Amino acid sequence: MGVLGLLICVVGLPLAAGRVKRNPWYGFRTPKTLSSDEVWYPANRYAGRALAAAGIATAGLSVLTLPLAWLLPVEMVNWFALVILMVPLGWAVVRCFVYLSKL
Repeated sequence: MGVLGLLICVVGLPLAAGRVKRNPWYGFRTPKTLSSDEVWYPANRYAGRALAAAGIATAGLSVLTLPLAWLLPVEMVNWFALVILMVPLGWAVVRCFVYLSKL
């Protein structure tokens, strides 16, 4: 999970830097963001920062909860891993849509 968190962070960095042009494959793609560069770049910079923060949170939480992997049953560890991944990502997605609604 730590490596996955770092990968999520790395995926967000080019967006946060404003280096990704409008495209149909990569970025925070909604009809509104794809409509113009004036919306695309601010929304994707915000999304990139949120994604990077979610990745760092996922990596950090996975390291902090690593001792639980030896103490709990495998099924419980799998649920913890799912929560550690989905809560930060869910937070990032919600924050991105809130920000987009203000553009």
